[in-house]
Amino acid sequence: MERNQPRWRNPKYTDGERETKPILLYQHYLILSCYAWNFVNGYGVFKKKIEGCKMSGTPPKMHQYTKLTVTAHTKGAINRAHNYLIQEIKEIAKRIKQKTGRSRWISLTPIPLFHCSLCFKPDHHKTKCENCSFCSKNTHLRKNCPELIKRVGQVTLQIQPVIKPVNARREERRQFRRKLRREFTGNIWYKIPGKYDSRILEKLEPIGSPPLPTLSLDMEGNGSGGVGNIHISGWFGNIIRIQTIYYAEVKSENSFYSNTKITGLQPIDLATGLPFHQVRSTVLNILRGKRVITQGDGDLRLLKFTPTHLMDNDITWIDLQSLWPGQQPLGLNYVDKFFFPENPKLKRDDPTNTIAGHSPERDARVTLRGYMEYLKLADYINYVPTSETIRRMVNSNLSINDW
Repeated sequence: MERNQPRWRNPKYTDGERETKPILLYQHYLILSCYAWNFVNGYGVFKKKIEGCKMSGTPPKMHQYTKLTVTAHTKGAINRAHNYLIQEIKEIAKRIKQKTGRSRWISLTPIPLFHCSLCFKPDHHKTKCENCSFCSKNTHLRKNCPELIKRVGQVTLQIQPVIKPVNARREERRQFRRKLRREFTGNIWYKIPGKYDSRILEKLEPIGSPPLPTLSLDMEGNGSGGVGNIHISGWFGNIIRIQTIYYAEVKSENSFYSNTKITGLQPIDLATGLPFHQVRSTVLNILRGKRVITQGDGDLRLLKFTPTHLMDNDITWIDLQSLWPGQQPLGLNYVDKFFFPENPKLKRDDPTNTIAGHSPERDARVTLRGYMEYLKLADYINYVPTSETIRRMVNSNLSINDW
């Protein structure tokens, strides 16, 4: 290249006539933790995003002061974040004055780039820190901090963490997914037994062959051959994933119920539930024109759904047990351990958590997940293991990763 030939400039990192490099800029601030809750949640993830920069913080409960960090490629983005923080602090002070009648000065203190990550002071590294990691004073250590003693009554030598450590990026993804779910589903209608929003059924994502909106259904009995409660879940795509569609408890005339330890159902639940005919009619409306996955045919028999009912309402029924070739049906617990060995959802082997192991919500979700894993094997590998193979591998502490 000749000397007088103009250099190529990346328009993304060009500032006027001067060519710049994508240098990452940082700015740190300290704010009292009692005010930091207006900006971050308990994990230090910012509640609001500013264009052109990333913002994060330390967990407010861990320190008397919370460190807020702004990361960006340009000074303009840093300034926008700074102006946002200043404006929010003014709004906080204004609300405090309206509530108490007194003015309150809220300090937002910039700190140098290089500082101790324990006490936030700039004159030493964290490996040489001799200050209290809660209040940053050098007169005592955290285990003897007066501020902590006021809050929790006593401080032991080994302080238990206030917040469970989590990966910051994973928490950001979790918060993003929760926001999408709130926008997707609107009100939390599914937490009210017997209620559901019919508009949510239009957002089901078709799967399988042929592609159909797919649901999973599971229920617990009432101890006398009837329905105790029922749960329906559906697949809404890779972002929203599996969501609850309907949950209801069915009224029972029997006042005695002996299976509370297994199912979690109390006699009061069965006494104040919805009538069976109402629940059955609602379930039929939800399943109409869709594919439903169950574990065995017992749940449909309890609902008194015959093949004629399914055909008249254009319902495609699939028994998850019948998908695995073999002599004996495969239990849902084996499906859970075979396909999801690192994070099994069912806890039926845990004697201290039997209710979670027989929750219809967990069973319905695992049933739908098991069906989707079956589709992957049938579509991509074109071979499905037998029920005896899966059972033998699970009993030998093996999973699909070893198949």
